[in-house]
Amino acid sequence: MAKSSTAAAAAGTAAPTMLDELLEITAQSLVRTEVSEHYEVIRELGRGKYGHVMLVTHRQRGTPMALKLLPKASTKLHTFLYEYCVALSLATHPAIIGMFGIAIESSQYYGFLYEPALHKDLISIIKPRDGIPEPAAKQCAKQLVSALEFIHSRGLVYRDVKPENVLLFDPECRRIKLTDFGLTRPKGTKLKLVAGVIPYTAPELSNTADTQGVPIDTSLDAWAFGVLLFCLLTGYFPWEQSLPDDPFFED
Repeated sequence: MAKSSTAAAAAGTAAPTMLDELLEITAQSLVRTEVSEHYEVIRELGRGKYGHVMLVTHRQRGTPMALKLLPKASTKLHTFLYEYCVALSLATHPAIIGMFGIAIESSQYYGFLYEPALHKDLISIIKPRDGIPEPAAKQCAKQLVSALEFIHSRGLVYRDVKPENVLLFDPECRRIKLTDFGLTRPKGTKLKLVAGVIPYTAPELSNTADTQGVPIDTSLDAWAFGVLLFCLLTGYFPWEQSLPDDPFFED
């Protein structure tokens, strides 16, 4: 997944500046409207801790879209804009979710629109203690590695590799896309607290007492990718917690 050190360093320097500029432009151009004015809600596609995703169609053009909604009561504007802008900046890659370039603010929600994935996510097809067929796992792995390499080439660390964030565009995993960039940060960002799913979190973040924070790098994504691949092929985690004292950690 690694690129040349010079290119990575240059990308790491440029990424925060580009994102800052995109954040400022998006904040100024945020569309203030109620969802029902321009979109017809078809059904819910998914729901998570911080928001939910609806399948909608544009009332005039009939275009199907996925609308991610984050409650304003529990979401800071900068948090919303950051996730949207990171996703928008990465959307040119074929294994990263495509964006429509529309961010909205309603009376209750912040939201943005992206291409809909109608075959759910990767976790929905993993059979417990069985996984998925090896050819499908290979298809997933190839596309995910490409997506992560692209993210890393932009000087960013994804930090949220898990099956729930891999959307399916067919049941055989011939076309999958990475989504949800709320935890993505520039390489070198210092983290004091773990903000990921424990089974996918690298031990150095789960077991740190460094009050100054641990600078993140692309190895965090490599670790999580390895755990995900294990899950795809076996249908279970190699351990419940990624801690050195877990009896399965050394295996």
